[in-house]
Amino acid sequence: MKRIVMILLAVVAMCAAVEVRAESAEVAVSGQIEQPQMAAFQGGNLNDFKVWVEAEMAKRTVATKCEGRVIVAFKVMADGSIEVSDKPAMNSQADPELFAEVRRVVASSAGMWSAAVQNGKKVNVSLVVPVNCERVKAPKPVKKVKTVKKTEKKVRKVPALN
Repeated sequence: MKRIVMILLAVVAMCAAVEVRAESAEVAVSGQIEQPQMAAFQGGNLNDFKVWVEAEMAKRTVATKCEGRVIVAFKVMADGSIEVSDKPAMNSQADPELFAEVRRVVASSAGMWSAAVQNGKKVNVSLVVPVNCERVKAPKPVKKVKTVKKTEKKVRKVPALN
């Protein structure tokens, strides 16, 4: 029973992993409700960031030969800088080498973020992103193909029968 409850909690946590945790969802300003503006990665959303991280990791997995899933937590600060957590989020059992590489890639995204805005002020926001890293097989070297020179064929003229 405990195992089932733990599995259900893990599934719910993974589904909510892409959700952004902000301090409040709505703020009342002079009788109107103002929606906070979430942090944006290069003008896109959190899914765009996840795709970017996975693409960056795919470039490196040929060399590191690491694969797995890492759930990384980080903060986008008001100035656009990034603070990455030292430990994987939600107790994921990630390979330490893989987590270190994901952490490095996420940290390298500093400067690509625009800060979240709430009440007209830039604020810090915590984000949690699951990253899937798959080992990509190195492409096989292409064999050189010998080119054959075309020889000119002599055309024999046949006299016309008139």
